[in-house]
Amino acid sequence: MRHIKRVQTYHDVTDDVVTTNHQTNILPKNYRWHRDRWWERLWSLVFRGVAKTFAYVYCYAAWHLTVVNRGVLKPFRHQGYFMYANHTQPVNDAFMPLIIGGAQRFHAIVSPANFTLPILGPNLPYCGALPTATTTSQTIQLIKAVNQVMDHNNYVVIYPEAHVWPYYTKIRPFPETSFSFPVKTQKPVFCMTTTYQKRKFSKRPRLTVYIDGPFRPTAGQSRKTQQHELWQDVTLTLKRRSAASTYEYIHYKRDDS
Repeated sequence: MRHIKRVQTYHDVTDDVVTTNHQTNILPKNYRWHRDRWWERLWSLVFRGVAKTFAYVYCYAAWHLTVVNRGVLKPFRHQGYFMYANHTQPVNDAFMPLIIGGAQRFHAIVSPANFTLPILGPNLPYCGALPTATTTSQTIQLIKAVNQVMDHNNYVVIYPEAHVWPYYTKIRPFPETSFSFPVKTQKPVFCMTTTYQKRKFSKRPRLTVYIDGPFRPTAGQSRKTQQHELWQDVTLTLKRRSAASTYEYIHYKRDDS
């Protein structure tokens, strides 16, 4: 790959290369997981619609987005499912799923640090954001919230690499436990791989996103075995699709010092 813009160093693939002043923000004990008051439901409907409109403009106009194999999701429009994706764009990764799977069905597991963003942060729960938990009681609430999403035949996006690495063209390792939710709910799994290609009149790349699935674990196997099967299927698919990246906007270099 050529046309490298800059170099980003890291010590380990688990490093967080994008930091903010509120990186360690955690959920308050009284966090409300369900926004079900009438005005909250109305605002959620409006906010999701506005966010979807912005997503169309941002993804297609700014990024020249191409989505490949989107049709595999069509039979699952009225079913709950999980979407696993590589995490390479701070903003685009938040909005792109709104136009791929449907804004009114969209939910995503996110870091509580995102709730500190100006204007957008406090509204994220109304657009389907499910924050990661820091206590046992919050973990129980998160599990209940995900189960409710599946009961309503919506979908959940998970970025198992956890930290965003902008423009990274490979797949970072992630744990098999990332697949505990689809195993518990026995819902299908898809994966969404973002790749980068050279744009003719811009140094910034265009995006090609591949959708693959569904993946299902073998029935009758232990929970651990099912998690491993899903992890293996998704990891191999993400790596295979990531090979479609032909442009390196940021070069990542390990610092062994």
